[in-house]
Amino acid sequence: MSVHSDFILAPVSNILCDTSTITQSMSWGIEMYPLWDNIMQSIFMKMTGAQEQKMKCICWEIATIDFDLRRDIYFSWNLNECSQITDKRKVT
Repeated sequence: MSVHSDFILAPVSNILCDTSTITQSMSWGIEMYPLWDNIMQSIFMKMTGAQEQKMKCICWEIATIDFDLRRDIYFSWNLNECSQITDKRKVT
């Protein structure tokens, strides 16, 4: 196992579980709608960022095993943020 394996294998749904635990005592009234809107946006950003970081870690793990692939990925392929589906499909 690698250094990143715990992070890679951790389900993104853990973010939802953590949020559920934190917000359990909050009320669900109409006065809380602006706060809940910000919370939902924050959850979405955390989940999206976690997926992008997982893709980068997977690329790095593959590149530590296969040096030719490392050269191909990191010298000729623009990784960007691994947020587009075309970037994700290049990881084999």
